[in-house]
Amino acid sequence: MYFGEYLISKKKITNSQLIDALAKQVEEMPSLLRMLKSANVLKDDVIVDLIGEQARKETDLLAIIREKKVLTSDQINNLFKAQAENRRPLGMILVADGVLSEADVNVLVDEYLTIDTNAKAKPMASAPSGSSKISAAALESLKELGMAGEFDGENISTDIGTVCEKVTPADGCSFDFSKKLPEVFVGQFLNAFNENEKNKLKKIVDMMMSIAQNGDDVANVVNSLYREVHIVMGASKLAEISVTKELVTALDVLVAKLFAVKQADLCCWVGDYIHHVIEAVEVLWLIRTSLVTDGSEKNFWANESFKARYISVKNELDKLNKK
Repeated sequence: MYFGEYLISKKKITNSQLIDALAKQVEEMPSLLRMLKSANVLKDDVIVDLIGEQARKETDLLAIIREKKVLTSDQINNLFKAQAENRRPLGMILVADGVLSEADVNVLVDEYLTIDTNAKAKPMASAPSGSSKISAAALESLKELGMAGEFDGENISTDIGTVCEKVTPADGCSFDFSKKLPEVFVGQFLNAFNENEKNKLKKIVDMMMSIAQNGDDVANVVNSLYREVHIVMGASKLAEISVTKELVTALDVLVAKLFAVKQADLCCWVGDYIHHVIEAVEVLWLIRTSLVTDGSEKNFWANESFKARYISVKNELDKLNKK
C-alpha cells in the first residue's frame, strides 16, 4: 500500500481528491526542456535546433532527442530522475488545496511509515509454527536491498483508473502502438524500473531459492518480491505501456497467490516454477530497453525472437495463475 492508497483507506481523502492532487503534481513538474537546460548536457544552439525540429515534425521533444541521438540512454534516464525529484510532495499539495492540515499530514505520514515498516517485517503467507524461520543471513540481505527503494510510490495507486489498449491474451496478443504515451509517467516508470530495481528483483529471487533449499520461511521474502513487482506494475499502468502492463500484471497476480500457499508447498513451488519469474523480469527489461531507445514498445514487439519469449513466459504465468 502506498501513501495515496493509505489516505483513501483511512477515508482522509477521496479518489477524486487524490487524482486531482496527482494531476497538479504532474502539471507543476519541470518540463523536459527545463531539465535539459538545467542539466547543461547540450549547448543552447543544439537545444534550439531540437525545438525547431520538434515544431516541424509536430512531435514531442523526447522523440526528437532519441531520433537525433544527441543524448545517451543514461543521460535520458538522469533527466527523468531529476524531473521526478523536483515534483512537489503529495502531502504538500493536499495541504495547499485545503484537503488536509499540515498537522494531519505529519501524523498520517508517521502512521503510514510505521504500518509500512511493520508490513515489510511480517510474513503474509501462512507459515507453520516451530523452527521454520527466515535465517539471520537472509534478513541481513533484505536490509542491504533497501526495500524503501529509490522510487517514491506515492504516485502509484491501484484506485486510479488508467486507459490502456485492449489486448487479446496468450499467443494471440495484439497491441495498439499508435497512441501517444504520457511522457511524464513513462519517465517515472523508467525511474521505478531502473537497473538497481532489476538487480533488486533478481537478488530477492536468488534469496527465495536459497531459503527454499534450506527449508526456511520463504514467506518473508515473498512480501519483498510482491512489493517490488507491485511498484513496477503500478508505474506501468500510469505510463499506459500495454505490453509491459500485461506481463507485469500477470506476474503481480502470481506473486500475490503465493501468500495463500503453505510453507512446505511454497518451498516446492520455488523449486519448480521460480524460473518463470526470472524469465519474466528479463523480458520486462528487454521491453524497458526498447522504451529508452525508441520511446515505444513497438520495436520490442516487432522483434520475433523477443515476441516469442514474451508470449512463452506470459503463457506460463497465465497457466500458473489458473491453478
